Amino acid sequence: MNKRTAFFYNALALLSVGIGLLNSILTIRLLGITADADIWLLSISMVTTLCVLSQLGIEQFLYFYEEQRAQGQTQAIQFTRAAVTWAVLTGVAFALLAIVALPLLKLVFAFGLPAASQDRVAHLIIAMAPQMAAAPLLHVTRQHQNAVGRYTLSYLLMLWSPVVLLIILLCASLLNTSPEKFAWVVGAGAVIQSAACFLIMWPTMHGEKQMAWSTPYFRRFTSTSIAMRSGHALHSFFSSLIINSTLSSFAVGNVAIFQYANRFAAGASAIAVGPHGNIYYAQIAKAWTDRAGLPAIYSARKFLAHIAPIFVLTVIAVWLVLPPVIRFISTAAIPFDVLAMTFLLLSVWYGVIQLESIFVAFIVAAHQAKVFILVNGLFAIVFFLLSRILRFLPEFASLPAAAILAQLISVMIFALVAIRLFNQHFRTNSVDAHA
Repeated sequence: MNKRTAFFYNALALLSVGIGLLNSILTIRLLGITADADIWLLSISMVTTLCVLSQLGIEQFLYFYEEQRAQGQTQAIQFTRAAVTWAVLTGVAFALLAIVALPLLKLVFAFGLPAASQDRVAHLIIAMAPQMAAAPLLHVTRQHQNAVGRYTLSYLLMLWSPVVLLIILLCASLLNTSPEKFAWVVGAGAVIQSAACFLIMWPTMHGEKQMAWSTPYFRRFTSTSIAMRSGHALHSFFSSLIINSTLSSFAVGNVAIFQYANRFAAGASAIAVGPHGNIYYAQIAKAWTDRAGLPAIYSARKFLAHIAPIFVLTVIAVWLVLPPVIRFISTAAIPFDVLAMTFLLLSVWYGVIQLESIFVAFIVAAHQAKVFILVNGLFAIVFFLLSRILRFLPEFASLPAAAILAQLISVMIFALVAIRLFNQHFRTNSVDAHA
């Protein structure tokens, strides 16, 4: 990647994060630290988690697509067409299942909220259900664009939802709109996004027969995807479950404070990673398929060298700028010392997660689903136990501290496994080459 291209992708990353941060600031301005803010932010968090789960059947698309492309363009097109159809059907089925399971979801994610607030959360999730239905198709479309080098289009697709939310919040600033109306517009935006994804993918698929879902290869794709996404989802699902269920029992407004801090920390992480995370995973997938060890090592080093300094500088900048900006745009009595402390702790957690992603890319490429299931299952157990053990800390510090310690254990295990897999995969190739 040349300097001009890198600058362009970094500009896209800044645009994305800028929109996300502006959304958070507008939410603070509109909802402050009220019960409405708690309900809206908790609902958004739940839908985000469910969107991750909805990708169970197609998670490994990028890696299987690379395998098919190595066999020939016809095979790649047939596989892509089958994956797109599968993504649409599984996404719709998952969204319907989530709606049916709402009583259980309310119970486990928001048991601490009053009954009336739980009902509002359920209504918001129903309104945003199209986002869950659209998530698998969006994943396949973006991964396909990454595989063929169209990183810009992939990133622009990711920007769609934040832009829709930004428009909603700007209109709400003028019209005094409720969170329920926010949610219905988010759902409508997801439908439009799905149509755009299908239009992007159609020229790629047109003219070839679809690979049959009954073929051993496609069955292996779906079973591997389910296993891998299950392993990944253990982390996101139980993190969200532990955090939100704990926050729901806090006083009104405390969910909002934590979620605002979490959004700003996620924004700082996104600035550092930008589109380079997708590019890195695509590079590792290709290097693994080609059995090219040196390019894989180079990509990993370059990725770390890119994200580390930018992440640290961004966290410091956000920490300095955040209080005066919020004071300027909101009259809500927000405890800035608590918000800043929570932001810094959550930023450390996101930093550890980004370090972990360097090793995770190799384990994903090796299709080692059981590693994710075991390690992320261990993370969930350790996180839960530490969140209870560390209750002597201030309530906003206990959750991030527990997450950081649990994540560090996961990083060490992932690193050891990735190194072992790397040596096995690439040394075997080297031995074969000299035989």
